[in-house]
Parts: sequence; structure tokens; C-alpha cells
Amino acid sequence: MPAMTVRCVEELGEWLLLELQGSIDGPEDVRGLELGRIVADKNNVEMWIGNHHLKGKIVDLKNPFAVLQKATTPEGAPCMEVVALIKRQVIFKTRPRPLVSSLDP
Repeated sequence: MPAMTVRCVEELGEWLLLELQGSIDGPEDVRGLELGRIVADKNNVEMWIGNHHLKGKIVDLKNPFAVLQKATTPEGAPCMEVVALIKRQVIFKTRPRPLVSSLDP
């Protein structure tokens, strides 16, 4: 594999790592798919996926991650751009709690 230039975009985004245990059933291509709802305050997070409710907290990562995207230089050579940094992660403390709605007869 040939060496590529890595450069930063002008304004880096700050992303949050959301690690889920298990799997999400759905189509193979998830682009544009609404996975659920998430509510976060300074350090706490609540997430609803389907009929499951998760509670967690936001923690700092020991080693940040860089998000890379394929690009080309002005000369047309392939390169990679750093588009965002991931410095924090959501840790879910407990297993998902199923939400049960009442069934009307």
C-alpha cells in the first residue's frame, strides 16, 4: 500500500463514541436510519432504541481517536483528512430495560 498524506480539515468536529453491546436488527445499509432517541446533560445519557431504555454516563477517553475520510490533494493524489476527534465516550451502566406498554382489551 503506498504512503498517503494525512491532513486536517479547517474546522475539526468533536464526536462522541457510542458503543453498543449486542446488535441492532435492520437493513444492511443504515445511512439515514433513525436508530433511536438520546438525551444527554453534562455527564448523564439516556437512550431509547425501539422498546429498550438505556442509562449511561459520558467519560473521557484515555487516548482520543481521529476520524479519517478519504480525499484527494489539489494535485489529484489520494490522501486522508482528519475530519473529527473523538475525546469522550458514552458508557452504559446497566443492561437495556425493556419498556412495556399497557395492552388495552
